[in-house]
Amino acid sequence: MDIDTDFQNQYRHVIVEYVQAKYGYDHVSQIVTYNMLGLKSIIRNVGKVLGIPYLVTDELSKNVPKKIRKFVYLEEEDREEEQEIEPTLEDLKTIPFFKERIDSSEDVAQLFKIGKLFDGLPSSTGKHACGVIIGAHPLHQYVGLMEVDGVLVTQFEKKASESIGLLKMDFLGLITLDIEVETLRLIKKNKGIEIDLDKIPLDDTKTFELLQRGQSGKVFQLESQGMRNLLKKMQPTDMSHIIAIAALFRPGPMQFIDNYIEGMKTPSKVKYPHPLYENSAKETFGILVYQEQIMQVVQDMAGFSLGEADILRRGIGKKDKQYIDQMEEEFSKRCVDNGVPEKTAKEVYAMIKKFAEYGFNKSHSAAYALIAYETAYLKAYYPVEFMAANCTINSDNKDKLISCLAEIKAMGIEILPSSIRFSQTKFTVEKSEGQSAIRYGYIGIDGIGEDIAKTIETLSNCETFYDFISQCPNIRNNQITNLIYSGTFDIFGCRKKMREIAPSILETVKYHNQIKSIYKSSILDGLSGEAFYDGTEYGFKEKLDNEKRVLHCCISGHPLEQIRGVLKGYDTLISDIQDLNDGDDIQILCQINSIQQIFTKKSGEPMAFLKIEDEYDFCEAIVFPKAYADIENLLKEDSVLILNGKIQIKEDNGEESISIIVNTARHALSSALRFYVDINDLEKIEGEFVNINGIAEVIGVDTVHRQCYKQAYYVDYVKALNIFNKYKIKFVSV
Repeated sequence: MDIDTDFQNQYRHVIVEYVQAKYGYDHVSQIVTYNMLGLKSIIRNVGKVLGIPYLVTDELSKNVPKKIRKFVYLEEEDREEEQEIEPTLEDLKTIPFFKERIDSSEDVAQLFKIGKLFDGLPSSTGKHACGVIIGAHPLHQYVGLMEVDGVLVTQFEKKASESIGLLKMDFLGLITLDIEVETLRLIKKNKGIEIDLDKIPLDDTKTFELLQRGQSGKVFQLESQGMRNLLKKMQPTDMSHIIAIAALFRPGPMQFIDNYIEGMKTPSKVKYPHPLYENSAKETFGILVYQEQIMQVVQDMAGFSLGEADILRRGIGKKDKQYIDQMEEEFSKRCVDNGVPEKTAKEVYAMIKKFAEYGFNKSHSAAYALIAYETAYLKAYYPVEFMAANCTINSDNKDKLISCLAEIKAMGIEILPSSIRFSQTKFTVEKSEGQSAIRYGYIGIDGIGEDIAKTIETLSNCETFYDFISQCPNIRNNQITNLIYSGTFDIFGCRKKMREIAPSILETVKYHNQIKSIYKSSILDGLSGEAFYDGTEYGFKEKLDNEKRVLHCCISGHPLEQIRGVLKGYDTLISDIQDLNDGDDIQILCQINSIQQIFTKKSGEPMAFLKIEDEYDFCEAIVFPKAYADIENLLKEDSVLILNGKIQIKEDNGEESISIIVNTARHALSSALRFYVDINDLEKIEGEFVNINGIAEVIGVDTVHRQCYKQAYYVDYVKALNIFNKYKIKFVSV
C-alpha cells in the first residue's frame, strides 16, 4: 500500500521523527537510493588505472554531453519515440569526437572496453526523498536494513519494498506550503494583518482576474506557459474550474480541454446520452474527468456497488483487455435491467473506457487546486511579500531563484541590493520611493549559508569594513568577496578597493586574535580601519558580471539596458514572443545565460540549446547543426547577441513550450563604443562621469601633441551624449 501526504518541507523531518517515536525506531525505515557512476567519473578513474595521461582523460570527460537525442522504445505503447536522454558509454562511441579518438588510440579503445563494465553500476547510497516504510513488527523480519547518515534505511529500493507488501508512506516536503507560511509572516510583519488561509473567500474576483490574465507565475501548479495559456483561454470564474484544470492538464485528458471550455461557455449545448449519465457528468460538461465520476456512472446506470465500481475503474486503468471486454457485457446487461437502452449502454461504456485511462482522483485535484488558489490570492493582494517569500524559500536552488528574480522584474517590483545596514538573513520587504520593494537577503548570495547569514545580520551597526571583519573572524575570504560584489558593503566605499584590501585585513584580524589569545590584549585594540575606501571602481560591465556571479541577477542594471539605448529598432522583448505564432520570424537582442551542447544521434553533429535572457525574462533558443557550424564562435556565456530566427511552439506531454529556432546571429556591438574628447575639455567635465557607469569608453586626446590618453571612464552612452551637449563639448564617437 502506498499513501501520499504533503507537509511543509522544513518540518518533514519532524514527521519522520514522530512516526519513529510512535511505532518504534526498528518499525520505521526510510528507503535506500543507489547513485550510479557517472560517465565522466568512469573515464577519469579507468583512465587513471590504465595510466592514460590526465590531459587525455580530461579532454574526453569534458566533451561528454549531458543529453543526446535517441529513439526510445515505449513498451506500454509498443512504439519508438525520439527523446533527449543521458548517454551511455556505448552511445558516446557513435559521436564523431569519441569515435575518432577510439579509432586512433588503443589506450582510449581499451578505456571504453573496460569502462563499459562499470556503466550503470552504483557508486554510493542515499535516502529516498520522501518514502518511509512502517511495519507492524520490527522491519528486520521483512527486509534487509542498514544505516545511511545515521538513519535506518531499507536495502531494497522503492519498488522492491512495495512489492513485498510493506506499508509505504510518501511524506512529501511541499515547499509551496513553506512559501505560504513565509508570505503570511511577512504580511503580518509589514502590514500588521493576520491572514487565515482557511477563511479566505473562494470566489474572490481579484484572484480570478489575475488567473484570467494568465499572470500565474509562481502560482502552485499553474505557472507553466501552457497553464498560463489555458487560463487565458478558459477564463475561470469558479473553484470547480481550477479543480478541473489540475485534472485535465495532463497527457491524455488534454485532448478534451476544448470540449470542457466549449461546454463551460455554452452549457445548454452539451448533449448527454442519458439522464443518469448527466447526474455524474454535468459538473464537467459531459466529460468524465475524475475517477469518482466513472464510479458514480456505473453505480447510477448499472446498479454496481461501490466496491464493484472501484474494481472496474482499476481494471480499465490497467488496460486488461480481457477484463474490459468481459465487463462491457456485464455493464450492458445490468443497464438494460435498469431500463437503459442497450445501444446507450454501449455508447456510455465506450466513453468510460476512454476516460478511465486518464481519470484523475478528484480529491487530489481539489487539494492541489485549493493550494493553487491560495497562492494566487496571495499574489493578487500581497505580490511583494509573496515574491520575497518565494526568493527566501528557493534561495538554495539557483535555477529556481533565478526564475523568481525574473518574475519579480516582470512584475515591475524593485529589487534592492544587499546592504549591511538593511539586509537580513531572509529576503525582506521595505519601502523605496513610496513603493514596496524587495531587499536582497544574505542567503541569496552565493556561498553564504544560513549560519553565517545570521551572524552577518547581527553586525548591521558595524562602523567600518575593518570593524565588520574583526567581529566576524570565521568568515572566509571568498565569502567576503561575494558580499563585496553583492553591494553589501557599498556604504564603506569602492568595491574594487575593498576587494583588494580584504585579504590583508583578514590577516591583520587573525594576527590580532592570536595575540589576544595569549596576552588578553593587543596593540591593535581599537583599530577600526578607514571609514571609507575610495578609489577607482570596477567598470560597469565588470560590476554587473560580479553581481550576476554572486546574486544570479544584476541589481545595478542590465548590460542590455544601455545597448538598447544605442541600437535602434530592437524593441522586441522575450516576454513579447508569447503573442507570436508558430513559424513567425523574430529578431531579438539578448544575452546568453547558459549553453548546452549536444550531438545528434543520426549524424553525430554538434548543436546547442541556449538559455537567453533580456532585462525581464528568459527563454530557450535552439541552434541546429547547420546554424551551429556558422555561429559556434559567437556562442559564449554572457555574450550579447542579436539573434534572427523563427518561433517554434511545441506540445510535449500536454505542456506547450515556446522557443526560438536560431538561423543567424551577430554581436550586438561590432566594436567597443568610444568617445574621443580633447583632454582640456575632459578635465572640465570629468566630475559628471562619477555616477553614470556604463559600456562606453571615454578617451582623452592631446590635440597639440596628437596623442591619446586612455582614461578610466566607462560611462552610459546616452547620458554621456547629454553631458557633451550640455557643456557644448566637441567629440568624435566610434
